[in-house]
Amino acid sequence: MEVTREKLIKGLIFSLIAAISISLLPILYKLGYRAGMDELGLLQNRWFFGAVMLFAYILVTDRHSLMVNGATLVKTAILGAFFHGVSGIFFLKALRYIPASTTLLIIYFYPVVVTIYASLFFHMRMSRAVIVSLGLTVFGCSLVFCDAFIQELNGKGILYAATAMIIYSAYLIVAQLFLRGEKPLIMTFYMALFSGVTFSFFHNPLKILELQQNQLLIGLFLGLIPTAFAYAFNFRAIREVGSGYVSIFSTFELVMVVCLSFLVLGEPIFIIQIVGMFLIISGIVLANAKIFRKGGTMGSWR
Repeated sequence: MEVTREKLIKGLIFSLIAAISISLLPILYKLGYRAGMDELGLLQNRWFFGAVMLFAYILVTDRHSLMVNGATLVKTAILGAFFHGVSGIFFLKALRYIPASTTLLIIYFYPVVVTIYASLFFHMRMSRAVIVSLGLTVFGCSLVFCDAFIQELNGKGILYAATAMIIYSAYLIVAQLFLRGEKPLIMTFYMALFSGVTFSFFHNPLKILELQQNQLLIGLFLGLIPTAFAYAFNFRAIREVGSGYVSIFSTFELVMVVCLSFLVLGEPIFIIQIVGMFLIISGIVLANAKIFRKGGTMGSWR
């Protein structure tokens, strides 16, 4: 798979839209906790409402694409029930023991893991620019959350977050394989559906009818923005440029999380975090610099 300039631009745009959308996830989870919602309820609401919204949209725009073969159902069941189901539980468990910023710091070491996976299994060329870009993004992530990481360490929470990071890294690689010949939006719908069904075995789905107005709004927003929007565009980005580049581009989510935490949750922003944001953005720009200068191809996925 040749990553041309046009593909890279599309992949970057799709990745940024996905990153902005997914950055609302920890904010909405925090608001959900404040509203009295529990972990399984938040996860069930997110995937159930996401599946319903995607179904309504597809039914109006392209209902015939809802008819898929067994192989597609198996792939989406694996992505939804296993990867997102299990990683979601570990992510929320981590938030119970360590701050959200510390959790995200650990999870955002995944660009290194994904790029190593991509290099081994897809023969992604590890150019000097890619290596330096990864270094900048990881160092930037560390600076953004270093204060919380130093002061708040809990072994159980760190283990949960590290497990979520490993599972999510594997998901990006598996998703690249599964997306070949598939429609991203349809994949997103069935993935969300299988995730919602899975959590229904552990949390009574009828409790959705008992939600208060503010809880219902949180559930709806969880389904729409960090689920339906985020994963539809994430799948499209992976199909354009592959999981290695998407893992680099999506670190922009950290910048959005810090800004939204300040604006919505009232959490302070420190100078060291601003420096970290600059390094993250520098890493994203560096990943694109070579192909924009030469107008050619910046990597080969064979």
